Amino acid sequence: MSHDGPWRRFERLIEVTDAVANGSLTRHILDRASGTVADLARKGFDTSKDPAGTPWRRLARPRHRSRPNRGGPLYDSGALRRAASTPRIEGDAIVVHVTHPGATAHYYGTRTLYVRRYLPRGNLSTLWRTALERDADELFRATYLR
Repeated sequence: MSHDGPWRRFERLIEVTDAVANGSLTRHILDRASGTVADLARKGFDTSKDPAGTPWRRLARPRHRSRPNRGGPLYDSGALRRAASTPRIEGDAIVVHVTHPGATAHYYGTRTLYVRRYLPRGNLSTLWRTALERDADELFRATYLR
């Protein structure tokens, strides 16, 4: 049985409460956010910028002619970009596990490599936080406030 007016809003409140209690709201938000995380990571490689939008330093030495630069300092074969833009959901978190050789050296830097962050570290940058909050808000409004 469906109600109108205030009773309909009360039914929607019960649905939202159930979704929060059984974890389905969290799961829906994580499913949507994982796509956004992948898109933001790919965009960072495409634009050669860290998660805060700061450009990566250029290569100190150009690549040899037989290995042209295909899109920025960390984009050679595309393997690191693919690994960094493949998030998975574990419990109530989105995890990006990058096992690409050299990923750690590029992320943290070395004596001979500049730091080139391709994923957020610690707190999310405003760019990432805004995109993820927008996703969660749009999903919540479209699903539970219709």
